[in-house]
Amino acid sequence: MRQDAESRKITLSECESSVRSQKTTMLTKAMPDCKCQLLDSCIVSSPIGNIKIRSCQEGLHSVGMDGNVSDETFSPDLSVKVTVISLDITDSVAENGPIEMCVTWLRNYFEGFQSSSVPFPSLCLSATERVSFRGRVWLKLAAEVKRGQVVSYGHLAKLVDNPKACQAVGSAMSHNRFQILVPCHRVVHADSTLGMYAHGTLNSVKRWLLGYEGVDQFKIDIRLRRPDARAR
Repeated sequence: MRQDAESRKITLSECESSVRSQKTTMLTKAMPDCKCQLLDSCIVSSPIGNIKIRSCQEGLHSVGMDGNVSDETFSPDLSVKVTVISLDITDSVAENGPIEMCVTWLRNYFEGFQSSSVPFPSLCLSATERVSFRGRVWLKLAAEVKRGQVVSYGHLAKLVDNPKACQAVGSAMSHNRFQILVPCHRVVHADSTLGMYAHGTLNSVKRWLLGYEGVDQFKIDIRLRRPDARAR
């Protein structure tokens, strides 16, 4: 059943209420195998353009920029607020907690991280995906590489105990379904070049996100680091 944002009345207070009622964060929660056939979806506005969220009741299935955006058309605007534009809930009675949590998380992200207590939304990963190399890379990146930090592909491979798997890390980044939440924009080459964001079609988005988070491209190091650290 498709309902617009007004009829659903998705507001910040509603999202915050959902957040307060959920005590367990995604990074320590094991999701059951998802067998859902229908997914709920939501589109929100943001400073980088519209973002589409797809989710079941267990957790998010994907988060990514919606629409035909490229390096040529990317036009960020920090005055744009994270607001629900459309909402498609398969069950007209139920609400989707992971979507509400994601909206709250994105709102906090684009409002300058005003709250450190907003939990990470649950991700719906199958049992196989959780223990796969790709899944382990996603979860490690989300858990350990925070705002204002960058990491090389090689160092991220070391973090998942497979230091020779740089190319596999790159593949995991190119297949990342959870834009911004699993922050593949914080992964760079060891020579400080940015790498290929969205297969090289959205490098301007990666550069903008890093700048928004306070990372100076010319101070990027191969280690996890704060943006004010000095390059060696």
